[in-house]
Amino acid sequence: MRAIHFIIVLMVVTALQGSSEAAEKRAVTPPESVALGTEEQAIRRTIEDYAKGFIQKDLRLLLSLWDTRGPVSYVAVELDQPVLGIANLQSYYQGFMDSPYSIRSGDVTDLQVFVNGDTAYAFCHFNWVYVIGAGAVLKQSVRSTFVLVKRNGRWLYQHFNESILVPTGSTVSPASK
Repeated sequence: MRAIHFIIVLMVVTALQGSSEAAEKRAVTPPESVALGTEEQAIRRTIEDYAKGFIQKDLRLLLSLWDTRGPVSYVAVELDQPVLGIANLQSYYQGFMDSPYSIRSGDVTDLQVFVNGDTAYAFCHFNWVYVIGAGAVLKQSVRSTFVLVKRNGRWLYQHFNESILVPTGSTVSPASK
């Protein structure tokens, strides 16, 4: 059911953006030219590994990005409710991997990292390129916010929230009251 919601959201967004451009399967873009400190570079790699996990359809990699010591939450762009806990994340990821979508690329841009001891907050955009079945290409930019914790020298996700970016030039009317 979650995969169906995801497909519906992507189709609506595609209709707004209208893309038919082909893309080659490739790795995430290298770090931007901004001089990042060691911790920020490690956080960037952890965030880029999210795209890498989907591109490679590597469930183990995706799950390894999360802190399993405490509660975790993921607010996926296509879901009404957050995904809570590692077991539910595994189900969610597996559902996506079983869907007709494959991810060709997931570039990370506009990364901002705020480190406070062993906790960090990160904001970025993921610029996804999906392929459906026989070759329809979809592009989608997603705004992402992470709360990470450092455990045994690794940065791990505790919370991850995504939301769709409305294409530039689009207008949204306020809801009637």
